[in-house]
Formats: sequence, C-alpha cells, structure tokens
Amino acid sequence: MKNPSDQEATQSLIDDLTSVLDYGPIIRNYGTTPATLNKITKLVNLFFDVLIAIIMFMCFFALSSNMSANLFEQTKEIGVLRSIGFTSKRIKLLYFYEALVLVMASCSMGVMIGVTVGYSMTIEYVLFMKINIGFWFPWA
Repeated sequence: MKNPSDQEATQSLIDDLTSVLDYGPIIRNYGTTPATLNKITKLVNLFFDVLIAIIMFMCFFALSSNMSANLFEQTKEIGVLRSIGFTSKRIKLLYFYEALVLVMASCSMGVMIGVTVGYSMTIEYVLFMKINIGFWFPWA
C-alpha cells in the first residue's frame, strides 16, 4: 500500500483478502485510525515521561548519596583546606564545581552512548528490513 492511512484502500484490501480466503484466518485492522494512533502515542509518551521522572529521582538520590559519602571520606582534606586559609564558602564552591563536572561529564557520556547505540540500531534495522529510514535525534 502506498498510503496506509487511506481507509478506503485498506478496507478494499481487507475485503479482497477475505473474499480470496474463504476459510482460515480472520483479517482484522488494528490501529489505522488517527484517533487510535493518537491514543497510543499519548500512552507511550506518558509511560516514558513517568519512567524519566523515576530515573531522574534515582539519579538524584545516587548523586546526593555519593556526594555525602565523598564529603564524609574527605573530612581530613577539608580540615587541611581550612587550615591553609580556605573559607567555608570557597570549599562549598569547590565541591559544587566537582558535582557540576561529574554531572556534565556523565550527561555528555550518556548522550554519546545513546546516540551511538541508536545509530547502530537504525543501521541494523535498515540492513535487515531493507527499509530506508533516517536517524533522528530528539532535540525537543
């Protein structure tokens, strides 16, 4: 079919197949209406939004527990920094920068790994299915 959203062509194809196949399989048409596709798209988007929120909460918890454990282990280093003249504001800024660098590095690595895996899966899909699709990065 050239246009899968054309309801008349789809129904005529189903009617033709039903007339040829008098017995055996029942042909059903699922998910071709735009309303059904919109519902499915909204449901999948909601699922992924909830999943992203859960993962972000877990990442925040992991980062905060990691930073608190790091500060607990570095109490002697903080004491040395205080003794050579660092103010508490400067030490807090130093650890904020450390957390910022960790978050930015992990975000960039995650994006690079995700793009690499997505691109390789797109190439594999094109290779096996012989369908020419392009790679798309979700900027929004």
